[in-house]
Amino acid sequence: MLHLNRNLIENISDSNICFRIQKLEEIDLSYNKINYIDKNAFKFCKQLKALNLDSNQLDTKTLNQSALFQYTTSLEELNLNQNNLDNFFNEKCFFPLKNLKKLTLLNNRIENFDEYNLRRKLPYLEIY
Repeated sequence: MLHLNRNLIENISDSNICFRIQKLEEIDLSYNKINYIDKNAFKFCKQLKALNLDSNQLDTKTLNQSALFQYTTSLEELNLNQNNLDNFFNEKCFFPLKNLKKLTLLNNRIENFDEYNLRRKLPYLEIY
């Protein structure tokens, strides 16, 4: 597990977090100030099972426009609590996550969410 929580990190460039540690299974980036994550940031994280992005400043635009989860197909748990996600949130960004079982979205500004469509693609998913 890689703990990078509480470090005042503001963005994650295409530096590829897992480049040297390709067998990394968990990354904790909670309680930072992350407002941008490059679509290639997790390119080499093929075995990543848990990603904690709780309490950052990720917004809906960043999540929808980037192909952020295209390489993290092994991901089983994703925590996006307490970010700046709102009603324009597009659940399709999670479709590449075929193994996702737990998605937490608490304390965001999401009022409308197409849970049915997401559950059709990810039938074993628990949403909080």
